[in-house]
Amino acid sequence: MPVKVMIPSPLRPFAGKRDSAEFNASTVGEALGHLTTEFGELRKHLFTEEGKLRSFVNVYVRTLQRRMATPSALFRPSLAAVARSVHADSKECLVSDHAIDEAILSLLSAGNGRWKKVAMVISRVADAMGKDLPEGDDGYEQIARRVEVLVCEGRLVLQGDIKNWRFSEVRRPN
Repeated sequence: MPVKVMIPSPLRPFAGKRDSAEFNASTVGEALGHLTTEFGELRKHLFTEEGKLRSFVNVYVRTLQRRMATPSALFRPSLAAVARSVHADSKECLVSDHAIDEAILSLLSAGNGRWKKVAMVISRVADAMGKDLPEGDDGYEQIARRVEVLVCEGRLVLQGDIKNWRFSEVRRPN
């Protein structure tokens, strides 16, 4: 399937000054392989000598709106160096925003319109997603961002300050 890889500014000198590249790939590993084959200089900036993604590089995978079927990936150097190492030929499927949204909405649908603490929603969705989420606080933050997006889109109703997970609540609109 066609995958568009967005190349951030700091890596563009090693990718022919291009801001993106498109490949046919079905896994993250395949997309990275095509990228480093086409732009050989990128390899040393993205991977260790053992073939693992460097710790300061984050890989974000998202599927665009349903009407646009082309998934895209963004490779971004991280200032905090918090990314998991993902082996280059891994068939690991990173969790999409859509999958997180579905888990959140499913959990809240079972609540029969009752308010649920944001902290509880984040915790239960993280438990359900397991290893598919980034490790540590990054996974919780990713879910929290999706809760905020769902509130902004009107797919969830909020009471309280969304930044204070323990004292804010969400539910599905009536």
